[in-house]
Amino acid sequence: MAVLYDPTNKIRYSTKQSGNKLQAIIDGSSRSTTYYLTNATDGIKVVPSLTKFKPQKFENDGQQYVIISHKALYATGPNYVQEYADYRSSQIGGGYKTEIVDIQDIYDHFGYGIDRHFQGVKQFAAFMKENWSETKFVFLIGKGLEYPYIRTTNDVVNYNEFVFFIPTYGYSGSDNMLFFRRQLSGSIFCTRKISCKIR
Repeated sequence: MAVLYDPTNKIRYSTKQSGNKLQAIIDGSSRSTTYYLTNATDGIKVVPSLTKFKPQKFENDGQQYVIISHKALYATGPNYVQEYADYRSSQIGGGYKTEIVDIQDIYDHFGYGIDRHFQGVKQFAAFMKENWSETKFVFLIGKGLEYPYIRTTNDVVNYNEFVFFIPTYGYSGSDNMLFFRRQLSGSIFCTRKISCKIR
């Protein structure tokens, strides 16, 4: 059944079908009003399910070496991301206090829930600078894509979780620019990246 909306006055009207006509009883108005007629079956998207969002604390545990990656690269099979973190924690790897941060957590907590957007990483960088006083190194693990390759809905669907794991900044893409702050001429952390994807 169709639904009639009056966005100016924020009113929703039910309709009734009579033959091949739709009828609605609306409130009178002395001014010109725009109405929108929608098909309640096809014109309104229904959310199939909701997932409860559980905020997490990004505590200052003396992290010196932060690794940002995507769970698709380490949730199943050999966990090379954890192995690299263990290496960096070892004496031969520098003896750093390491922390692995999932990029999805960054999107959810620092990027307003917008997947694959660089703004979440920039906000997280500012948070680390302000709250994680020991952090000096950031290592990104996962392939990124430049803006022209993820402009359309089809691009996003085709590349999501196949070759696009960590966003980059600008065009031409720069990972260092994710960690620049205003009025500063360089990255606030020593930043490196290994570009990898799922086979």
